[in-house]
Amino acid sequence: MAIGKGVCVGLLVLLVACESTDEHLRRQGTDAEVSDVEPDASAEELYFELVRLHSTGLMGPERMEALQRNLDWVEAHSEAGERETQQRQLLASTLRRTLNELRREENPVVVGSEGRAYARRLNHAGVRESQRYAEQTLLIAGMLGVPTSEEDLVLMVAVPVGGHVVVKVSGMALRRAAFLLRRARTVDDVVDQAKALGLRPRYAASETELREVAGDAASEALLRTEAHVGAGKGVPGGKKNPWNPSERDDNCTACVATIIRNSVEGYFAHSADDMERLFGYTGRERAFSPEDSLRYIERATGLKASRGGVAILEARAPVGHYAIFTRWVGGDYNHVVYGRVTPAGRVVVFDPQSMEHMSYQQLLKRYGKARPHLLEAR
Repeated sequence: MAIGKGVCVGLLVLLVACESTDEHLRRQGTDAEVSDVEPDASAEELYFELVRLHSTGLMGPERMEALQRNLDWVEAHSEAGERETQQRQLLASTLRRTLNELRREENPVVVGSEGRAYARRLNHAGVRESQRYAEQTLLIAGMLGVPTSEEDLVLMVAVPVGGHVVVKVSGMALRRAAFLLRRARTVDDVVDQAKALGLRPRYAASETELREVAGDAASEALLRTEAHVGAGKGVPGGKKNPWNPSERDDNCTACVATIIRNSVEGYFAHSADDMERLFGYTGRERAFSPEDSLRYIERATGLKASRGGVAILEARAPVGHYAIFTRWVGGDYNHVVYGRVTPAGRVVVFDPQSMEHMSYQQLLKRYGKARPHLLEAR
């Protein structure tokens, strides 16, 4: 049964408040302190301003998460003819509340000369005018967004294996792009939604590839802020394992193959589950030997494995992808992880099956022995 207009608006007010009735009544007066958000501002424009405040640390993650949940509720429960109006009411209320709290706290970013100018642009010149002074970076679902023009945005995040996922949004207004991706809660969500929008996520395995894919300005912005956007902290976005979404513990060969295949193709397109659909099952029932595993990785990636092990720690170790066999039990290796030697000579070791990022020395300490095989073009 459809929810009546009056009931729906009443529930929306409760959602905006997210607090006791007394607190909501107290806040009604303070919301009036900032009442000149541009009347004609769209939901996309208001949302973009809130994303900017969140990206600069002026709006906490808890409020942004509550806002996202409330927007989802409006999307699911409001009638089509009322949806945009209710979205705008929710966004405008959140924006006013945030700005009022910043003033009451005398936040130094807001009360400083630049902050006052920014606040004036928001509240007197209006949201549309203030967009010309947009911050240089945004945060969307843990990905760093760098606007490169009015209709171009590059979304990037560092991943534990040492590379970067890059999504380029071109030919779309920045406000529209941010609003369309608002349902994204994790990097995986961004990648999935980007595909639905016809965008192609790219995987850049090195800083050189990152610059080629994202451009110098965007890549420099990411490299300056990697610690802030969560580089090297585990599963991208804090949720599922994109290389091993089924979370199996017997598919290490397919997991290593997917990292190398994605890097070779330049797109973050395949998981271990995809590899098995394309090239066959790799579970424990197959009882793969290291040679069996190498043949599988060769078929899946189109690369050729070195016949013998490579001394990966030597100064002249070849740059490239490695399959590193380890966990010596019963006279043979029983596990394979991904390795990479960067152009700078850095050795990266990553277990995509369990999302563990370690040094080569840590690998040896844990498993005792290891045998790296270089994967090269045929």
